[in-house]
Amino acid sequence: MRKILIIVFFLSTLIGCDTTNNERIELRKKEFVFEFGLSYSYNKEDYIKADKEILEKTKVMINGIDLDEPRKDLNTTIEGWLELYPVKEYKGIATYKDQTLEFIVKIEDTTPPEFNNFQEEVEIKHGSDDHIENMFQASDYSEVKIIINIAGDEFDIQATDFANMEVGEYDIIVIAVDSYNNRIKKQSRIIVK
Repeated sequence: MRKILIIVFFLSTLIGCDTTNNERIELRKKEFVFEFGLSYSYNKEDYIKADKEILEKTKVMINGIDLDEPRKDLNTTIEGWLELYPVKEYKGIATYKDQTLEFIVKIEDTTPPEFNNFQEEVEIKHGSDDHIENMFQASDYSEVKIIINIAGDEFDIQATDFANMEVGEYDIIVIAVDSYNNRIKKQSRIIVK
């Protein structure tokens, strides 16, 4: 009986002293996806699971940038972050002692542009120099192109010359497309008088 108690005590002491599991870091997931211009994380606890003391000693780098190092040279406005992390896939590395974990950070653009100047009805004098480019504008974190759809045919807004079209009313669809082919559409009417 005494031998069993000694063995149980010895084993419980070994288990209680094993800190290797507590000194491990673990990825929260293998791949992190962020929307371009909206939500990035520069907090290593968002990527790594570990005790607080271990997390403080863990080095986390994304695209070669250490998340702990203050960057005085970095423009920390949204434009600065967009410049630092454009749409693509980045390699992340977390290192603690002899343990190194790799993960992926993807920056995606799935958000369509927003119209910030849109006219539901536009009047143009026939034969005038009126152009409709300024009547339909959209914004996005990437470059935006405005396209006009007339009866199923699409034209770049700069190439559309409504002033030289026949007098009449034209129902059109105005499409704003960003660099990553995200689109928003709205209907408008052009009246050529």
